[in-house]
Amino acid sequence: DAGAVVAATIAAAAELHAAGAAIARLAATGGITPGEARWGLVALLASTTLAKTVLAFSSGGRAYGRRVGAGLLLMTAAAALATWLLPMLPGG
Repeated sequence: DAGAVVAATIAAAAELHAAGAAIARLAATGGITPGEARWGLVALLASTTLAKTVLAFSSGGRAYGRRVGAGLLLMTAAAALATWLLPMLPGG
Protein backbone atom coordinates (compact mmCIF):
# COMPACT_ATOMS: atom_id res chain seq x y z
CA ASP A 1 0.00 0.00 0.00
CA ALA A 2 2.74 2.48 0.88
CA GLY A 3 4.48 1.93 -2.45
CA ALA A 4 1.27 2.65 -4.36
CA VAL A 5 0.70 5.85 -2.39
CA VAL A 6 4.27 7.00 -3.08
CA ALA A 7 3.94 6.20 -6.79
CA ALA A 8 0.61 8.04 -7.00
CA THR A 9 2.10 11.03 -5.18
CA ILE A 10 5.06 11.22 -7.56
CA ALA A 11 2.80 10.92 -10.61
CA ALA A 12 0.46 13.62 -9.29
CA ALA A 13 3.37 15.97 -8.56
CA ALA A 14 4.70 15.51 -12.08
CA GLU A 15 1.29 16.26 -13.58
CA LEU A 16 0.87 19.28 -11.31
CA HIS A 17 4.19 20.73 -12.40
CA ALA A 18 3.42 20.06 -16.05
CA ALA A 19 0.06 21.82 -15.77
CA GLY A 20 1.64 24.79 -13.99
CA ALA A 21 4.33 25.02 -16.65
CA ALA A 22 1.69 24.90 -19.39
CA ILE A 23 -0.19 27.78 -17.78
CA ALA A 24 3.03 29.78 -17.45
CA ARG A 25 3.97 29.08 -21.06
CA LEU A 26 0.54 30.19 -22.30
CA ALA A 27 0.79 33.40 -20.29
CA ALA A 28 4.34 34.09 -21.48
CA THR A 29 3.41 33.66 -25.14
CA GLY A 30 0.20 35.67 -24.92
CA GLY A 31 -2.09 32.67 -25.24
CA ILE A 32 -3.90 33.74 -22.08
CA THR A 33 -3.93 36.93 -20.06
CA PRO A 34 -2.06 37.23 -16.76
CA GLY A 35 -5.42 37.25 -14.98
CA GLU A 36 -6.45 34.03 -16.69
CA ALA A 37 -3.12 32.51 -15.72
CA ARG A 38 -3.63 33.48 -12.09
CA TRP A 39 -7.11 31.91 -12.05
CA GLY A 40 -5.75 28.86 -13.84
CA LEU A 41 -3.22 28.38 -11.07
CA VAL A 42 -5.94 28.80 -8.43
CA ALA A 43 -7.99 26.12 -10.23
CA LEU A 44 -4.93 23.87 -10.28
CA LEU A 45 -4.43 24.48 -6.56
CA ALA A 46 -8.10 23.69 -5.89
CA SER A 47 -7.90 20.39 -7.77
CA THR A 48 -4.83 19.32 -5.83
CA THR A 49 -6.51 20.40 -2.60
CA LEU A 50 -9.37 18.05 -3.35
CA ALA A 51 -7.05 15.17 -4.23
CA LYS A 52 -4.90 15.67 -1.14
CA THR A 53 -7.94 15.91 1.10
CA VAL A 54 -9.32 12.65 -0.26
CA LEU A 55 -5.92 11.04 0.28
CA ALA A 56 -5.77 12.39 3.85
CA PHE A 57 -9.19 10.95 4.67
CA SER A 58 -8.38 7.60 3.12
CA SER A 59 -4.93 7.23 4.69
CA GLY A 60 -5.38 8.92 8.06
CA GLY A 61 -9.04 8.67 8.96
CA ARG A 62 -11.77 11.19 9.53
CA ALA A 63 -10.05 13.41 12.12
CA TYR A 64 -6.82 13.63 10.14
CA GLY A 65 -8.69 14.23 6.90
CA ARG A 66 -10.66 17.08 8.45
CA ARG A 67 -7.52 18.78 9.78
CA VAL A 68 -5.62 18.44 6.52
CA GLY A 69 -8.64 19.36 4.43
CA ALA A 70 -9.36 22.46 6.50
CA GLY A 71 -5.80 23.71 6.16
CA LEU A 72 -5.72 23.07 2.44
CA LEU A 73 -9.11 24.71 1.96
CA LEU A 74 -7.94 27.81 3.81
CA MET A 75 -4.82 27.94 1.66
CA THR A 76 -6.88 27.65 -1.53
CA ALA A 77 -9.35 30.27 -0.32
CA ALA A 78 -6.47 32.65 0.48
CA ALA A 79 -5.04 32.14 -3.01
CA ALA A 80 -8.45 32.79 -4.58
CA LEU A 81 -8.92 35.93 -2.48
CA ALA A 82 -5.48 37.23 -3.42
CA THR A 83 -6.18 36.50 -7.08
CA TRP A 84 -9.51 38.28 -6.89
CA LEU A 85 -7.93 41.32 -5.17
CA LEU A 86 -4.82 41.49 -7.35
CA PRO A 87 -6.47 43.21 -10.34
CA MET A 88 -7.56 45.95 -7.94
CA LEU A 89 -3.95 46.76 -7.08
CA PRO A 90 -1.93 49.19 -9.17
CA GLY A 91 -0.17 47.28 -11.91
CA GLY A 92 -2.40 44.20 -11.39
